[in-house]
Amino acid sequence: MPTPNNTFGQIWNRVLLYCPDLPPPLAQEFVKITYHQVIGDHSWTDTRKDAEFLLPDAYTTGTITVTNGSTSVLGAGVDFTNGSLYVGRQLSVGNIAPFYTITAVTQAIALGTYDTLTLDRAYANSTEAGVTFSIGQYYVEFPTDLYVLERIRDQANGWYLITQTYNQEYLDRVDVRRQSTGTPTLCVSAPSRTDGATGIVYPRYELWPRVQAKRFYAYRYRSNPELQSNSDRPISSLSPEVLVFGALRQAAIWPGTKDKPNPYFSQELHATYTKMYDDALQNSIQQDMERNQEMVQIADDPRRSFPFDAKYIQSHIW
Repeated sequence: MPTPNNTFGQIWNRVLLYCPDLPPPLAQEFVKITYHQVIGDHSWTDTRKDAEFLLPDAYTTGTITVTNGSTSVLGAGVDFTNGSLYVGRQLSVGNIAPFYTITAVTQAIALGTYDTLTLDRAYANSTEAGVTFSIGQYYVEFPTDLYVLERIRDQANGWYLITQTYNQEYLDRVDVRRQSTGTPTLCVSAPSRTDGATGIVYPRYELWPRVQAKRFYAYRYRSNPELQSNSDRPISSLSPEVLVFGALRQAAIWPGTKDKPNPYFSQELHATYTKMYDDALQNSIQQDMERNQEMVQIADDPRRSFPFDAKYIQSHIW
């Protein structure tokens, strides 16, 4: 288990103790690369997180005017009093795909003016006035540290949504206009959203069929923690030796520069540190598994067509 001194800064400085001629930025990069690889090698207990989200009721009151090539949408007979609530949600023109994400809402302040929505990209279809619409959370945003989405639980119905096997291309074949609404059964990866002000990328998923009524979901995911500042620490289940030896095995195959060759460039050292890395990694994985041993595991088949829940188990096993 890491001690309080096993921070990112302490770890890459330990690498320099073995390879003092290694440039510090390169030592840091080797540690980061190793850490990223390690996170994907095992479902670490410390990377599993629980979270929830609430899908709102879809808003369909009134009509809108959309203009080809414009990001502005004018509303008539609408009420966006709480305009900020709609930012980040999706607009479906004519209640069909494609979905446009709303980036801003301007409420009418004088008689004869219109509420205005600003879209994330220019409207590409024909200009239309008085068209019906739907605003809802059709793309659900997830935490930025999302690595693997493991489970989404439908709390009302007591089953899992299918998060594997299917993708956007499949939905485009079975419901290209996204007209199906109701209780979602699938959750597929959707285009991510990049915040224009911060550059932060938010992963998004689409629930299908499209949700029109308020619905609550809980989910579990594997995070992808990063080592950025020197005070950051790796996950607690991971021995710091894994990162040290992993960085050293990369340093052993770095030839250096023309003016300053790497004196530790050696296939033998690479093989030695690879063996030490593998042993340390397997030891950490074993300790993590023992720490969270499960007595019974029930496989979740993503292709099932029935709710495999507690009621089913009780009626078919006992």
